[in-house]
Parts: sequence; C-alpha cells; structure tokens
Amino acid sequence: MPAHNSRKEEGGVAGAKRQEYSGKDTSSSHNKDISKLKQQKHDNSVISKVKRITSCSSIQSLSNNNINRDFFSDQIRPAPETTSFLKPGSNFIGCQQSGRSTYEVSVELKEVDLSKSELSGFLTIEGLTEDHPEITTFFKAEIVGPHYSFFTNHDSWGATHKIDLQHWSRFPSWRNLEINFENDLQNVDFYNDNFNQEYVYMRWKEMFLVPDAKVTDIRGASFAGFYYICFNQLTGSISGLYFHNASERFQQLELCHVPDSGCFESFEYQ
Repeated sequence: MPAHNSRKEEGGVAGAKRQEYSGKDTSSSHNKDISKLKQQKHDNSVISKVKRITSCSSIQSLSNNNINRDFFSDQIRPAPETTSFLKPGSNFIGCQQSGRSTYEVSVELKEVDLSKSELSGFLTIEGLTEDHPEITTFFKAEIVGPHYSFFTNHDSWGATHKIDLQHWSRFPSWRNLEINFENDLQNVDFYNDNFNQEYVYMRWKEMFLVPDAKVTDIRGASFAGFYYICFNQLTGSISGLYFHNASERFQQLELCHVPDSGCFESFEYQ
C-alpha cells in the first residue's frame, strides 16, 4: 500500500525558510532541466542526421569513401601493446537482454594485439537453451581505429552502412563524437587517436563453438551475428548491441571488468 503523505502548512519564520529553500531547489532543478534539454537537443540532432544519411542516395557514395584495410597506415601513431583492461586473461561478467529474458554472460580475453587493432577471446552465455545450459564461443574483435573504421567491411556479416549507423547512434558517447558520416576519410584524426579517447569502439564476431568447432548450429541459439561494442577505458565497462538479420534487434550486452584478472605477457592461442 502506498504511504499516505499528510502535510501541514507552516507559517512565520519556518514557513519563510521553507519557501526560500524551495525557491533555491526550483532554480537548481531548472538549470538541470535546461542542461538535459540541451543534451537531448544534441542527441536528436545527431540521430536526425543519421536518419537523413541512411535514407538518402548518398549512402552509396559513403560506401565508396570507406576503406577498411590499413587505410591510414602511413599516419598511424604507435598503439600500446595492452592497457590496464585490454590484456590477455582479462575477465568481464554481466548479462545480455533479449526481450524480457536476461542471460548471464562472461568474457575472457585471450589474445590482445592493439598495434593491429585486434583481440580475441571466449564468450560464454548461460541459460539460452534447455539442451545447452551453457554455450561458449570463440570471438575475434576489430577495434575501430587505424585499421578498422566504424563501417563494417564484411558482406557476409549482413551489416550495411545504414545498419552500422543505426547501431552506433544508440551509444550516447558515440553521439557526442565529431564524426563525418558522409566521408569516412575525414575521420583520420579520430581513428589515429582512438586509444587516447575515453571510449573505444569495436565489433566482436563470434567464430565458432568451443570446444567443438565443427558444430555450426544449435537449436534456439545463434552465433552467426556480431556485437557492436562500446568500451569505457576508465571503468572497464562494456556496452554492446547484438546484430543478426534473423535475430531480435538491438539485444543489449552489459559487462563489467573483474578486478585483478589478466596478465601483461603475450601468448598465442592455439
């Protein structure tokens, strides 16, 4: 039962103080509302621009300007071998939401080669199907930067430039970037400076099941798609959106870093 609020009117000095305090609180709230409206206006402007670009004929010319293989290799700034979170052995735990269902997820990084803007690891999801209470896949990641742009360059993954923009624009941090949506070659400064930003963006592509890589299909589960990833370098938190043409849209992945995991030594996954 909701609590009933009874309230008596106050007069005199006490009432005046209450009114004075309320006035200050209203002013503070008003300033917060203005700030919130400005952010919403900015976000709406970015989203509107994304919609305009993805719905017009210029999407084809955008494709022609997108070069995904070492397209700024002559201007690449040296990348760190690893970071405090992105290193072999790092673990992340959290969940993935699909409709009204939520599934526990854990990730372990195996190989990390930031100089090539790549990493790999294991992704485990629990409770997805009754026959397979725990499913583990091996995934490879493309880190957006000097070697990989925001636009997916794999036809077999099923993502168009329109789909890329629709997914990236769902991350609030991405909407604050000064990115040229129409000419990707103009984003050279951002791509070359990606590890000096608070957020790092990636694509995680599940490759095969572990331990049996020969299994290509599981009833009730799909690992044919990939994740759009937003990684916070300050906190180690990960937000993701799963994409596959035959799956529910915008399934959300949320992970946090497990402290004191990972090592700095490099090793090769066999």
